[in-house]
Amino acid sequence: MSAIKTENVKLVTIITPYAFEERIANELLQLGATGFSSSKVDGHGAHGPRKFGFADGENIRLEVLVHDDVATKILHNLAARYAADAVVAYAIDAVAVPTGHFG
Repeated sequence: MSAIKTENVKLVTIITPYAFEERIANELLQLGATGFSSSKVDGHGAHGPRKFGFADGENIRLEVLVHDDVATKILHNLAARYAADAVVAYAIDAVAVPTGHFG
C-alpha cells in the first residue's frame, strides 16, 4: 500500500449566536478560508444555556480547515470584532486529506 499524502492544517472552531453566522462566514472567506462547515449546537457556558429551537438561544458551530497564517488572521479578527459578544473560538492542529483544499 502506498503512503497517502496529508496536509498539516489548523481546525478553527467558532461557537457563535445564530445572528452572527452569515457575517462571520463571510469574514472567514475574506480572510482566506476556502470553505467551512456549520451546524446548530446546544451548550452552557459563561453566557448561560443555549438551546437549539429557541430563536434567541440558538448557537452555531462554524469549522474551517486552514493553514497556520489564516488561522491566526481568523482568531485575531474574532478577538477584535467580537470580544464583547458570546463568541468563542479556538484552533487545534489537524492532519487532513486530500491535500490542496485548504486556505
